[in-house]
Amino acid sequence: MNKRILAVLLIIALLCSCMMIPAASAKTRTAEEVIAALKENGVRTNDIKITGSHYVAKGKKITLKANRSVNWYSGNERIVTVSRDGVVKGLKAGTTYLYVESGDWEYTRWKITVKSQAVTSVKITAPTKTLDTKDKRTVTLKAKASPSSAAQSFTWKSSDTSVATVSSSGKVTAKSAGKVKITATASDGSKKKASVTITVKDKGDPEPTPTSDTEYRALLIGERDFSGGPQYRADRNEGDVKLMSGMLERVYGPAGKKYSVTKKINASYNEIRSLIQSTFAGTKDSDVSLFFIASHGNSSGDGDLITIEGSYEKNLPFSTLASWLNEYVRGTVIVILESCGAGSAIYDPSEQNSAGGGAEEDRSGRIASAAVRAFAAVDKGIVDSNTGELRQSRFYVLAAARHHELSWGYTGYGSYNVFTGWLVEGMGYPGYYHPAPADSNKNGRVTLTELFNYISKVGDHVPFNQDGRTYYQHVQRYPVGSQYELFRMLP
Repeated sequence: MNKRILAVLLIIALLCSCMMIPAASAKTRTAEEVIAALKENGVRTNDIKITGSHYVAKGKKITLKANRSVNWYSGNERIVTVSRDGVVKGLKAGTTYLYVESGDWEYTRWKITVKSQAVTSVKITAPTKTLDTKDKRTVTLKAKASPSSAAQSFTWKSSDTSVATVSSSGKVTAKSAGKVKITATASDGSKKKASVTITVKDKGDPEPTPTSDTEYRALLIGERDFSGGPQYRADRNEGDVKLMSGMLERVYGPAGKKYSVTKKINASYNEIRSLIQSTFAGTKDSDVSLFFIASHGNSSGDGDLITIEGSYEKNLPFSTLASWLNEYVRGTVIVILESCGAGSAIYDPSEQNSAGGGAEEDRSGRIASAAVRAFAAVDKGIVDSNTGELRQSRFYVLAAARHHELSWGYTGYGSYNVFTGWLVEGMGYPGYYHPAPADSNKNGRVTLTELFNYISKVGDHVPFNQDGRTYYQHVQRYPVGSQYELFRMLP
């Protein structure tokens, strides 16, 4: 009986060894054997995503990346080899496939072509090297590699995405006034590259001009005491109000007058409406009004701010907030939003930016889009989900983070949100710096674009880590390329 049991167990073990390719045992087999087993028993999937080039020159190396832990196998090791880290080396001219498997019978293929000659030089052809922020916003660049028999495949990069972005096909899109270097790099492992400088000129609508009777008012709101206990207390939002108030004491409005500041910590839904109505009562078409709020953003993606409402919270849709500002405020309105997913300052459905975040960021991102759509549309009397194309208005918006992003801050005593910290730092506060760091042309005045560019420069590449993940946030502004003067420094 024991011999029979032993025989059955031996048969089961042999069958299992034929049906599995564990990562450890796969390494003991040749690539040819593993690929044959995958073709016979594996499941080809689109869930394994590969990024990198489909070309490599003979004798050169390229690196491929996968979105998960994988094993790499060459379909023809006489043409190309691949390391366990995805480093591909071209050996002989020809085309084959790399097989990429995740150790659980799922795999995908990646076509790779080895060129006999490496790229020796790259040349870029530009139909124009001058764009503007309104009428002529795009140009498609063409790259050509020499010799002609080499791979004609390139990666594109912009030196300053706040001025212009570039797509994988070489399409350049203007974002704001300035100069930017666009680089095309051969993707065959030769590392040969070429660059061209694109100049973006401002060509927005005429900016409103302040007059001698212009009045400046500011309403600063910080939502602090959220329900759920002390762990949900957001002292950083109160810290933001203190920072903004201190900064406004140091600056003038464009007409050389000071701001009259109203502050409120913990404002309910209805209180916010009342505060807007009372703070900006009697505004004229020539006046400038600043509205700032620091709060949580609704991660459900409804496009709401979260307001304090006694022992609970109430959502404040951006469309409602925009309609209140439209109803009670005349003249120019500066809107500064500090919350998760606060706003894609340029809402253009054809140019959705990707921040590389996860599901939580994606939910907060829909809040951002709703914010900018609402403020872009409010002058037209239209507030709905399809008005992103209405880009010109009397509203000038700075938002803490773009869609698909969270906004970050410091906790504890003296805390504040990093976006607000970067903003007041750009204006030389705390302390006093003249000219302000954001004043790029040193004329004592800071425009919307100058302040946006400063915050982008200091903040875009700052990582924030939580639960083993790394996040970034990117300030946004509306309108693109606006030279509207936000603040004037004290003499």
